[in-house]
Amino acid sequence: MRNEDSKRKGAVIFMITAEIHSGWQMRQAGWEEFLPASVPGSVYHDLMQNGKMDDPFWRDNFPKALKRMDHDYEYKTEFAADKALRKSDAVLLRFEGIDTVADVFLKKRKKSAAVPQNLWQKTTPSISIPVQPV
Repeated sequence: MRNEDSKRKGAVIFMITAEIHSGWQMRQAGWEEFLPASVPGSVYHDLMQNGKMDDPFWRDNFPKALKRMDHDYEYKTEFAADKALRKSDAVLLRFEGIDTVADVFLKKRKKSAAVPQNLWQKTTPSISIPVQPV
C-alpha cells in the first residue's frame, strides 16, 4: 500500500503484524513471584488459574475477590523482533483491550501511551518506538 507522500518518494509502506499472546507472566504489585498468565485474559482468571483466588461467582466469594482489585497488577513478557521489523524505518506497538489505567514499559523504560480509562472505549492505544540497528 502506498500513501500520497510515499508515491512521490518511491517508498512503499507496509505493515508487519505480530501478535504477542505467549510467554506472559503476572503478579500483584509487591509480590516477588511472577505467575503464568493468559493474554488476552483477566487478573481474576490468572489468579484463579494459579490457585491464588477462589471463583468469585461461587457462594459468598465475591466480596473477597472484589478486595483483590484494591491492588495493582503487573504483566510482563519478552519478545524478539524479527529481522524485517528491525530494518523498518518506524515501528508502532499497538495495544488492544487494555482495561482501565495502565503504564506501559519497554526495555524497563516507561512509555507515554494514550491508554484508555476503560476497556469498552473504542480506542487502540499505540506507542512509537525507535528502531535499533540490526
